[in-house]
Amino acid sequence: MSPETLGSSERSFRGIQQVEITTSGWLFNPEEAFALTNILNSDRSPDRWVGIEVYPTVSPKALELAKKLGIPKLSNGIPPKVTPDLVRQWQRDYPRTRVSRIHLEFSFDSYETYFHRPIIGENIRPLREGIKQRFFQLAWVAFFGPATSKRGAKLAQDLEVGVNAHTNVIEGFAKRGELDDLKRKLKFVLAENERPYRSPHLKRLNSKGVTSQQLASDPEVIRKEIIDRYGLDGLLLGVDHLVQIGKNPAKVLKKTADITRAIHLASSRQDQEHGTLEIGDPKILEFLEEVSKTTFNGQVSAALDLNPIIFRAIPFRQQIEIVRNTLSWIENTQQK
Repeated sequence: MSPETLGSSERSFRGIQQVEITTSGWLFNPEEAFALTNILNSDRSPDRWVGIEVYPTVSPKALELAKKLGIPKLSNGIPPKVTPDLVRQWQRDYPRTRVSRIHLEFSFDSYETYFHRPIIGENIRPLREGIKQRFFQLAWVAFFGPATSKRGAKLAQDLEVGVNAHTNVIEGFAKRGELDDLKRKLKFVLAENERPYRSPHLKRLNSKGVTSQQLASDPEVIRKEIIDRYGLDGLLLGVDHLVQIGKNPAKVLKKTADITRAIHLASSRQDQEHGTLEIGDPKILEFLEEVSKTTFNGQVSAALDLNPIIFRAIPFRQQIEIVRNTLSWIENTQQK
């Protein structure tokens, strides 16, 4: 995705123009995402390079000892602290790579990060899902921290790219009067829908009839209450989240195409959150066919947003082939 086209209605584009991956699938070793795209881009022209959306992980101090002591299992489960210098080093080592944007931290402040989200913010039922989400949130506590650290925002500013952020983070910065400053410093700011999470920062007394869950997960509500309200550059449509809550992403796209600037894709299987996208997945194929017929107000990218636990079990050479074949399938659906 070209930052220069964001928020502009001067040029129209049909279908997906760029393909990407996020470092979610390589959360514990994001350097591999750069190595992989460097290989994929070796036979692509620079304007068609596979881009990378970077997650700004930290390396918990409490677990750093495991690395120093060389404890393999613990060391392999600890992501690096992603800094501008580290990203630049990866790009020197893997020169055929391009950073598309930075995914800001999942929770806004310390209260939301360390207490609300992992304990009471996520749904309890069904019980298995509730336990799984709390496991994920405890990992996010350790590996990301709060958005108020501004690590993600500073990383984007230093790398001269934009960001995508969940609505609780955008609302949090807006309530503190800091959102306009972020918009000035960054190339672009995209709002992203997620699960129907009850964030303490998404409770609005002046939004009668709109729940915090809708503000987190419903792209049509996000358009009016977040993107239009704060003058953001557009929407990152989380198709992966839509299919998990039973929404038809093709139908959602019809109502949000004019503000859509990026897309997250993963498996539509209910038993695999952020699972590896299988070629021919019927729900995703229906969506991609709708995308291919849609005209957007700017270039739109589609990124594979994968599960690091699932993907790290796959040998690197096989990862290359999976990503290459999946991205080729996505691109082929747009050429009809």
